[in-house]
Amino acid sequence: MTREFNYFRQTNEEIHAQIKTPDTPYSIEPIEVDTYPIILSFLDFHPSWQNSMESIKRSADNFISLGAFLAKQLVGYCIFEPAPGDLTQIGVDRLHRRKGIASLLLREMIRLNQNDIVKVINTDIACSSITGFLHAKKYRTTRETI
Repeated sequence: MTREFNYFRQTNEEIHAQIKTPDTPYSIEPIEVDTYPIILSFLDFHPSWQNSMESIKRSADNFISLGAFLAKQLVGYCIFEPAPGDLTQIGVDRLHRRKGIASLLLREMIRLNQNDIVKVINTDIACSSITGFLHAKKYRTTRETI
């Protein structure tokens, strides 16, 4: 089976300039992803093996996982690797989308990023939600086939 993926790349400064603060009081906190099995339902495509939970767990010490909470309910999350600046997974509950939650997660990720750029690799080209979000943040796109 062949899959086509997008590869996104942008500087921290360019991304940060595209983030607006939402009106709703969300909190962003570190999480243990195993504690929240619901997060997989926040995704719109099946991650590539490099971005799968199994792959993340094999080198868990390299990753930071953040959760977005509204009244103590998890409504979004992201997993990233701060040394290379790789955003591995990001997802928001469908009922809470288009409210700035992914942007808040991205802003906190940029704050913790140890690299000058943020890369998002292996997003399914058929997934318009992640592509639209990243284009709104001025990410540049390339494609690869695996």
